[in-house]
Amino acid sequence: MAIIESEHIDAEKRFGGNGTIHIQKLLTPKELDGKCAMFARVTIPPHASMGAHKHEGNTETYHILSGRARYNDNGKEIEIGAGTTTFCADGEVHAIANASETEDLVFMALIINKYFGRKATAVRGSPSYSSRFCIVWIHSYRRASIGSRRAALRAG
Repeated sequence: MAIIESEHIDAEKRFGGNGTIHIQKLLTPKELDGKCAMFARVTIPPHASMGAHKHEGNTETYHILSGRARYNDNGKEIEIGAGTTTFCADGEVHAIANASETEDLVFMALIINKYFGRKATAVRGSPSYSSRFCIVWIHSYRRASIGSRRAALRAG
């Protein structure tokens, strides 16, 4: 069993949103093992938001723990609250804003890499460490596969 120390990030105007949001990354790239880009607890204070962003090569799920949110799903805005789970598929766009004047919005966020070993990122972000690692891994795997196929053809 491992006890993991979480990383706290204060992100100002995340993806063009308003204010500062607080991200507590619960697992490190080592634990995520390239399969996920992030598993975190996110807090958005009143009057703050995370702007619209597109996911490419990954998906993102939010599970609202407390508070109320205005959730933008590909341009369609709905109000959601505690117990609601959202899913942003590969190639889709979403955004989230705190809908309360007094209460923090708190939710879990999970970004799953759609294709293990390929570059996956939100359009306005940069590839995660795990994504860069996976690109190297897939390149090495392909080179080994090509060499094995050539040897089999020569022998056959």
